[in-house]
Amino acid sequence: MTRVGGCRTLPGAGPPQEDNHGENDCAPPQRARAADMLMLNDVERGLIQDNWRIVRHAALMETATGLFYKELFDQHPEYRDQFPADMAGQIKKLAVTLDFAVAAMNWKRSEWRDGDVDLQQDLFAVLMAMGRRHALEYGVQADQYGPVGAALLHALDLGLGAEFTPAHRAAWTKLYGLIAQTMQLGAVSAPGTEPLA
Repeated sequence: MTRVGGCRTLPGAGPPQEDNHGENDCAPPQRARAADMLMLNDVERGLIQDNWRIVRHAALMETATGLFYKELFDQHPEYRDQFPADMAGQIKKLAVTLDFAVAAMNWKRSEWRDGDVDLQQDLFAVLMAMGRRHALEYGVQADQYGPVGAALLHALDLGLGAEFTPAHRAAWTKLYGLIAQTMQLGAVSAPGTEPLA
C-alpha cells in the first residue's frame, strides 16, 4: 500500500483523481465526490447487467468460467497448485460469486445507508471475508489480483464476442477493481498480515 497526497491506495489501484484546483479527491471536502467516482453509475451497471443476462440465459456460465481458468493457468501456470485438481466445484463458486456481485449492484444507496442489507447478503462483508480466506488459506498475494482481472476480461471477450464492447470492458474493469480492492482490504486485515500504513 502506498500514500499519494495523504491518500492510501492499494496495489493495482489507479492514482487519486484531482480536481481543477489540484486538490486530492480523497481530502475531506471531496469525499462524497470521490465515492461517486469509485461507485458504478447507472450506465455502467446497465452494461454489466446486459452482458450478464446473455451469459445466464445463453447457458454460457460454465463456458465463461472455464475460459477464465484456462486463460489464468495458461498465462500463470504457477497458480495451478493453489486450486484443487478437480475444478468443477471451483468453477461453480466463481459463477455464484459473479452472479452475487452483479445482483448486488441493484441495491439502493438508502439500503446501504440505513443498514437494511442483511450481513449474509452484504457484498462488502462477503468480499472482505473472501479476501481474508484467500490470503490465509490459499496464500493469495496482492500481485495476483491483476492477472485474475485480465483473465476475467479475456473470458468475457471470448464468450460474448461483439456484445463485449469497449464500454462493456470498461464497466467490467471498474467492477472487478472494486471487488479486488475490497478483497485486498480483507486480506490485510487477516492475522499475521501487515497493517495498512
